[in-house]
Amino acid sequence: MQISRIGLDLAKYVFQVHGVDAQDEIVLRKTLRRDGVAQFFAELEPCIVGMEACCGSHYWARVLTDLGHEVRLISPQFVKPYVKSNKNDRNDAEAICEAVGRPSMRFVPPKSPEQLEIQAVHRIRQRVVASRTRLVNQVRGLLGEHGVVVARDITRIRRALGEIADSNDSGFGDIFIDMLRDMRDELGELDIRLAGYNRRIKNLFRSNEMCQRIGRIEGVGPSKTFQASRVAPHPAITPCSDLAIAPNQDQKRSDSTSCIFFPNRKGRNRCGPAALPRSADPACSRQTGKKWMVSPAARIW
Repeated sequence: MQISRIGLDLAKYVFQVHGVDAQDEIVLRKTLRRDGVAQFFAELEPCIVGMEACCGSHYWARVLTDLGHEVRLISPQFVKPYVKSNKNDRNDAEAICEAVGRPSMRFVPPKSPEQLEIQAVHRIRQRVVASRTRLVNQVRGLLGEHGVVVARDITRIRRALGEIADSNDSGFGDIFIDMLRDMRDELGELDIRLAGYNRRIKNLFRSNEMCQRIGRIEGVGPSKTFQASRVAPHPAITPCSDLAIAPNQDQKRSDSTSCIFFPNRKGRNRCGPAALPRSADPACSRQTGKKWMVSPAARIW
């Protein structure tokens, strides 16, 4: 039994394997427990292994690559058209096996442990920012119910919370004042955590040569640079679905459209002049009605 290509459907505990030979005839269908996956592939001859790019896929890509297999990660949206009949683990593995053999298929480069660590820093930081935004919006809503309107500015929210919580004659009840003090303390804790993640990103930025190179572009800071470094598989900037780089604003309009990469949420990468809508101008800060933003130098989604 000579297996040339395998589709592996990942899961928490039960994995589904679908293998074909060089003539695309089915030669293997097997269910594996998590603790037996590595042993199973260690006993196989090196072949192409396809997996969906999902949680844990980068880990298994490293494991199977170390065992001598060629691992190809596919975006789940490109696997869906090949699913036959009802969606289940067995059919998903067959669809992955079919999709990985398409000559025009595009694959996701596996991330290294260092890239996953950087990704984790950004994701946790984004969660802290979202938590702080939810808290500020709740504070504005609660104050609005009592007739106090505060502008959408976090600095003014901090000032208003401090003035109301420390005032002896604010006109609010004791319970509401206590709640505002709790929210003020919570906001301070989130600010401290966010500042800590910002310092960590800056320290990583200073120690990474690739980020230093990207950081020479005007308008690109440590946060955007590190998000670029975790999605770009090569130090040379290449178009990818998570990255948008524009040149500095001193360049002419004719040059500026040649190296801007805009992500397409439908799965198609676009670059060059065709990537720019006719109404978009790199000098503008926001394109009304669109879910993307153009900055003078870069924007990471």
